[in-house]
Amino acid sequence: MVFIGREREIGWMRLYLEHEANKILAVTGKANCGKTALMQEVMKRLGATHTFFYLDLRLLDVSAPEDFVKVLLYLLRLARREQNFIRRLFNGSKFEFSVMGFKVSRDVKFEDVLQELYLALIEELKKVKTPVIVVDELQSLRELYYNGGKKLIDSVLEFFISITKHQHLAHVIVLTSDSTFYAELYSKSGMHERMKFYLLDELDRAEAMELICYYCEEYEVDIKPERIYRYTGGNPALIETVVSEAARLGFRKAVELKKGYLKDYIATYAEEKKLELKELEKLRKEEGQAWVDANVLFYNVETAEFEFQHRMMELAWNELLGES
Repeated sequence: MVFIGREREIGWMRLYLEHEANKILAVTGKANCGKTALMQEVMKRLGATHTFFYLDLRLLDVSAPEDFVKVLLYLLRLARREQNFIRRLFNGSKFEFSVMGFKVSRDVKFEDVLQELYLALIEELKKVKTPVIVVDELQSLRELYYNGGKKLIDSVLEFFISITKHQHLAHVIVLTSDSTFYAELYSKSGMHERMKFYLLDELDRAEAMELICYYCEEYEVDIKPERIYRYTGGNPALIETVVSEAARLGFRKAVELKKGYLKDYIATYAEEKKLELKELEKLRKEEGQAWVDANVLFYNVETAEFEFQHRMMELAWNELLGES
């Protein structure tokens, strides 16, 4: 996907990273609004002055706490040291480790494994210039527990707080598309002293129009940009989808197919969860939360209001509401 606009956001991020590490930066925004693309552009532009360690938890299989050990080893660039490092920690008899997985025996505490790897990571961070750890989709760790009930996400956040606020050793940026998870962090006691929260909006109208014009030229589509914007708003991924499909099917059919898919999805989810379609402002909190879980709505922590994930979702919802 081409990167257009976001100069204001990049400038803010550049200024933030030029200051001493002090807080975790938590970034969220509506689905496909460009969080990852923004971060990748920042890493490209600041690569000469900062050392970025990027982890995309969507691509790394972290379905159990033990999998996170592999993530830390990857982050540490211990590809040639992995087995020797683990053997040294556990004397070679209390664990099993291979490229397919990691298993710690009952007489070794998992938190001790984490602690040793955290310490190793600190030593690695001291060797590079202006380190920045970026974790995409941090909420993937949300439901993982170890040692009979400890939350892995709490251990990870404590480590991040240590290297930012306490040691000022490295910047940490966490990205999440889960507005519920973001809201939990936002409202957690004391977290505002340890984290800085950043809500990434969709592209503004001028940037969206520029992106629409780019894709229209790229896909050789002759449609007035204003007409496309009416259905996509400033959502970058939706803009590309609509324009590319318009090149294949024609604009009207592309819009109707996308909207029809969304209407079917909303109607099916409402039936399964026994939810009633209502005007947005009339939704009770638990109803709105159910639609957030379905990725239909987004919870804006700054306004404490529910919003549609994008313009096409809103159009599909309103059409269903009118038909009911």
